[in-house]
Amino acid sequence: MFSAHEAAEICRVSAAGKAPMDLARELARDGSCFFLTRDGEPRFPTYQFSAAGKKPIVGKLLETLSLLRSSWEIAVWFRASNGWLDGKSPEEFLDSEPDLVLDAALQEVVEETE
Repeated sequence: MFSAHEAAEICRVSAAGKAPMDLARELARDGSCFFLTRDGEPRFPTYQFSAAGKKPIVGKLLETLSLLRSSWEIAVWFRASNGWLDGKSPEEFLDSEPDLVLDAALQEVVEETE
């Protein structure tokens, strides 16, 4: 997990003088990444980022999954075995097959709303 300041550095966002929670909210405001709160501090799961910043697919996944899940449930979803991905986790395919991960998220949301 990254701290808010570490995530800001990766995203090339100035963290100067900003409280961690304010910075975390700023980074997540556009829905392109999410954070969890642990011991009162915002923490960003590392799989959301690459050396270039936020991974674009994560925003699309959050748009889909946040309809039915909390941030903690989404974090678990990324790491858990997924039947739509032959038992592998969505995290395993984020870089190699992001569209497959998005399809798995869409399938789950459709299944849960039926």
